[in-house]
Amino acid sequence: MRRDRHVFHESGPHHLTHVDWGDADHRRSVAACLVQATYVLDHDRKKNRREHEALAPAWWQFFGFRLHEKLSDEKGSCFGAVFKLERSSLRAPAYVVAFRGTILECIEDLKLNLRRIFHELHDSYRVKLAKKAVLSLTAYAGSGGGGAGVWLAGHSLGSSVAIAVGKAMAMRDVFLESFLFNPPYLSAPLHRIKNHKLKQSFQITKAVTKTVVALATDRFGDSSEAASFEIISRWAPSLFVNPSDTICAEYIDYFGVREFMAEHKLEFIWRTSARVCISARTLAIWREETEALHLLPSADLHVSSCASSGRRAAHSIQQWWRSDLAETCSRHRYHSE
Repeated sequence: MRRDRHVFHESGPHHLTHVDWGDADHRRSVAACLVQATYVLDHDRKKNRREHEALAPAWWQFFGFRLHEKLSDEKGSCFGAVFKLERSSLRAPAYVVAFRGTILECIEDLKLNLRRIFHELHDSYRVKLAKKAVLSLTAYAGSGGGGAGVWLAGHSLGSSVAIAVGKAMAMRDVFLESFLFNPPYLSAPLHRIKNHKLKQSFQITKAVTKTVVALATDRFGDSSEAASFEIISRWAPSLFVNPSDTICAEYIDYFGVREFMAEHKLEFIWRTSARVCISARTLAIWREETEALHLLPSADLHVSSCASSGRRAAHSIQQWWRSDLAETCSRHRYHSE
């Protein structure tokens, strides 16, 4: 019988009978479950499930959290939530702010995805509300420059919201631990090219083109983008990517091409091209402000090596709390010189 993904006792990580906050797998699993909780919160809202009928509470209560605040948009759709840990523990967060991804039946989600494609997500109501919530939490939790008391977590579209918030906080010298599951990367899917040399040629050409565009626009236009990119480079979110998921797989090559550039003494080209999105710069001609949220100077890239049974499974949040999940992790840090 098919398991209901909304019901914790059917689909949740039952192997986590005790959370070791120092264990990276446990931290990832808890963050993923709290993101799932935001999906179920909106599902409960639509089904008018309340109190003992609600399915969402099990997703946070199992780990010792309580619901601190729901984050809802203008239409009443719950797109995120703030969870507070009931008992403090070493290396555990005081709060986790989680954001769900797209629900296909939700028109507002589809509209927001269009804004993401046109690099306008940072100016949306959801992002503004999320920033306000996180700002108040970091002040209350006493996170200071490290941001240790508050975590960000998001899946798919929710990862883009989390990136917008994380970048805004990094500009304030607050660096939040962040778990970004299947974050969308806006680019031509070069990872689908099987011929390694051909793909590498495309990547180099793309990087050189972006570098030329960057040097030209920095010389004759606004060069603040370069300064901002360097400031946020101290924020290194954890990206969780499935290579079979077209939506996020391009991050593998985005960071992977850095290694090739470093080996061939071409770091300047990567450093410059990494902050450039040609579509965002083109749209900026007609719009006052665009922001390519998917471009990240630094990150810890986690790539799943588990086989997926299809595109939907490769993009699911459920894969990230599997007890048999196997992944590789690479650390990427941006250096201006």
